[in-house]
Amino acid sequence: MDYGKRLKRLRESKNLSQQELADRLQLNRSTYARYELNQTQPDLETLRKIADFYDVSVDYIIERTNNKNPEKKPEGRFFYDLDHASQEDLDELENYFQYMQERKKKRDNQDK
Repeated sequence: MDYGKRLKRLRESKNLSQQELADRLQLNRSTYARYELNQTQPDLETLRKIADFYDVSVDYIIERTNNKNPEKKPEGRFFYDLDHASQEDLDELENYFQYMQERKKKRDNQDK
């Protein structure tokens, strides 16, 4: 995957057209379209605007990580109780995460 596809996925996840997003970010639509097509790269200020708009890190946009927002910590009872989970529960959870990773790989391969 490339950063253009990642930008397109983020935009589509919000059900926005390129024009709608460009308007919200105060960009020219054709400029934004070139980002999605990998014909040009956004400058740092624009990258920050895009990252802030989607609540993701710049590193996520430029594919240095697959973690959308590494600064956010998991919240809720599930993560709190993980320390007290039985070994059986931990094994099931690990199996589930492996399943989710395989699903993601399949989706990523379909996008290519």
